Amino acid sequence: MFFTLPTMARRCDGALVPRAQDSGAPADLWRLSEVSADKTRLLLPDQETPEIVAATRDWPDWRRAAVMVCPVGEGGAICDGLIYSESSGLIWG
Repeated sequence: MFFTLPTMARRCDGALVPRAQDSGAPADLWRLSEVSADKTRLLLPDQETPEIVAATRDWPDWRRAAVMVCPVGEGGAICDGLIYSESSGLIWG
């Protein structure tokens, strides 16, 4: 079974924004930033951090409960043992 809603984010001017940079509505860009991952292997960032709370403040409650925002740092780092690669997707290691 796959959990399809880890959503990649990037930092821009001190705020989290969707990893997708296409032109379009912010809600569409967040959806374009989603990846598929095996839910038994997920170790995702705390969703209560101030930057994630600020990024999802205007989302409906159901979306905030279902979508996990994953800020992608330097070299694709998300959190310990989890990296995002444009070409390979999520990499555990």
